[in-house]
Amino acid sequence: MKQDLMELGVSENVRTIDSWQGREKEFMIFSAVRSNDRGKIGFLENYRRINVALTRAQHGLIIIGNANTLSTN
Repeated sequence: MKQDLMELGVSENVRTIDSWQGREKEFMIFSAVRSNDRGKIGFLENYRRINVALTRAQHGLIIIGNANTLSTN
């Protein structure tokens, strides 16, 4: 995926959630693609991290993920 973004010229903005603390962008794509039978979402169980992930976009946010896994928490 990062290679595809590099071809589009946006790779410098590919970061982990923690590195977006204190930053904003007009539009963001948030990838939460963890998927498992136990419904564990890993580091997103920390409400501070999910807060950062959901509040950094100023005008638009696209979330990509497994709805079944994300809805368990």
